[in-house]
Amino acid sequence: MERWNFDEPPPVEAVADELCPALDLRPACVQELRAIAEAVQNSALWPRLLEARRLERELPFVYALNGVRINGKIDALIDRSVLIDYKTGQRHDGQHARYETQLRLYAGALEAVTGQAPREAFLHYLDTGELLAVDINPRAIQSTIDRLRRVLPSPPA
Repeated sequence: MERWNFDEPPPVEAVADELCPALDLRPACVQELRAIAEAVQNSALWPRLLEARRLERELPFVYALNGVRINGKIDALIDRSVLIDYKTGQRHDGQHARYETQLRLYAGALEAVTGQAPREAFLHYLDTGELLAVDINPRAIQSTIDRLRRVLPSPPA
């Protein structure tokens, strides 16, 4: 997704060359990449991606909790207010809940770094086209951060 300039057709062939250099795997890879691109273009998110004034992709961050550095990469951030995390595969409830926690952590990290939390967050399952909103209200973010603080090692005295 990070290599796709949304004003142009998706770079399916170039990405397939990188991901699937084995000639026997390439046709299946191209087919899968085309299906993902089509799912993105058919999603409710597509107009927002096209209209974005500022689209940041693969945005790295470092966030410290209890003295533990948490490194991550945000898949996409639209206009500093819409957080998107792309996922492959089918949605499974337990795993989906972990992904929601991940996005709340990302929202908390953005707020810590920029002073402003995003307004919206979405998990976009590329294989199925599902686009699911994640609750990132201040209470949800704080609850996630508090839960992480409880499981992370305590800072040294």
